[in-house]
Amino acid sequence: MKFLLLITLLFFVAIGCSSPEADQTRGVRTSMFGQANLMQKNPDEVEIYISRKPTRPYKEIGMVQYLDWSYRPDEGTIFGKFRIAAARAGADGLIVLDTRIVNDHDLKGNPDQGNDYRATLIAFTDKQ
Repeated sequence: MKFLLLITLLFFVAIGCSSPEADQTRGVRTSMFGQANLMQKNPDEVEIYISRKPTRPYKEIGMVQYLDWSYRPDEGTIFGKFRIAAARAGADGLIVLDTRIVNDHDLKGNPDQGNDYRATLIAFTDKQ
């Protein structure tokens, strides 16, 4: 009985210690290209490019990805998560790529479709 109480207590302590910052990018996978060694930024400083590429010279430093299986994905929230992940990686901006449809099956074996959101993380090479 004491063991069960101890496990339950440890479980609630672990939940209480989880960082709210980690929750801001839940579901976002970040992959970096090599060693960028960039300083983290404020997410508000990260520029998002959706319909065009930046006019300033840049280098690609990584990628972010988010798979969404909801009927109506909230792209504003998804791009906000991308911006936070990019800031943590030290990126100056991100270029949103075309969303891809992902076909899969749910737990009952029924066909299901999701949206695969991706963006390239960039660092400007002409620091202004």
